[in-house]
Amino acid sequence: MKKSIFLTILSFCLFTNHLKTQAQVIDQTFRPVFSAGMIASQVDGDTYGGYSKIGYFLGLGINRQLSRLLEVEFALTLLQKGARHNYALDSASRNNPANPFYLSRLSYLEIPLVFKFNYKKFKAEVGGAVGYLIDNPPYVSTNNPTVIDNGYKSLDFSYIIGAGYKLSPNVLLNLRFEYSILPIRPYYTSTVGIYHGQFPFSLFNRGLYNNLLQLTLNYRLPSKVTTAETPPSIPNAQ
Repeated sequence: MKKSIFLTILSFCLFTNHLKTQAQVIDQTFRPVFSAGMIASQVDGDTYGGYSKIGYFLGLGINRQLSRLLEVEFALTLLQKGARHNYALDSASRNNPANPFYLSRLSYLEIPLVFKFNYKKFKAEVGGAVGYLIDNPPYVSTNNPTVIDNGYKSLDFSYIIGAGYKLSPNVLLNLRFEYSILPIRPYYTSTVGIYHGQFPFSLFNRGLYNNLLQLTLNYRLPSKVTTAETPPSIPNAQ
């Protein structure tokens, strides 16, 4: 009985010491993160393919390290999604009235929430985002003069998957894939004759969806945590 009590107390002391050590080497405060980069996007369902629309990405976030392996990050971002299809430049297409041009610029104020998983110099992330379409209705350019398209929804709900490489302890080069969960707009024309795929894919093919790749450079403010190996300095006694 005494031996069991002794082992229980010893285990508790070791566990408490482990938690104290973890607190000394892991900064569990909220740290600001600044992000900037470029976006290559398309809109699935508009009959044009390819990540041809180049946009911008600016963000200000808050990061908190939960453990050595896990972080959570919340941000407010400004980014431009959309789609682009250029004229075909070959001689047979230049004078063809059916040679299409299409450009939509969809600027969103977005709030992403992601969980980041650390492995050496690499990070993986998964999460979601909700975006608000700032200019709604947006301006869409086609072969005809620029038109106003009032069919877009104000909110865009999307999921996020990404991976990054640490250039330094506080600088991350990050590649992120983002895709709309719900349609951002109904189809331009009737859906009669449009193939929606087999079940369960047919459940999600109900209109236009944002589809984008983000390449960003993220800077997280340095940690002020005091590690066990570097105890705080004590001023010399006068």
